[in-house]
Amino acid sequence: MSLDIQTRTLPPDITVVSFIGKLNLNTEGGRVEPLVKGLLKKDQKKLIFDLAGLDYIDSAGIGLIAYSAAAAKNAGGALRVARAKDRVRQVFLAMRLSLIVPADATIEEAVTALGAP
Repeated sequence: MSLDIQTRTLPPDITVVSFIGKLNLNTEGGRVEPLVKGLLKKDQKKLIFDLAGLDYIDSAGIGLIAYSAAAAKNAGGALRVARAKDRVRQVFLAMRLSLIVPADATIEEAVTALGAP
């Protein structure tokens, strides 16, 4: 299965990026970095990566999320991940990604953490 990436905006200023499929070296994960750069360039700096549709992630995928968090922070924004399935959450824990990127159980929790009303 390839990787499907969808974006949507939650008022007033939060962009949710949903990943469906597999985020690994062999998928189209190379689209993530330009997508994040484009969002930040458009001043969309509050990002949530919705991982509910992500079935698999490897170290390359973890690297893309870490890169995205650093890019958002450097642009004066923030990135949170939400709704990771057990398998993906286990990889996050093993790779200690939660030390860099905060994880929330729901989109609503991530929105609140980003300071939206």
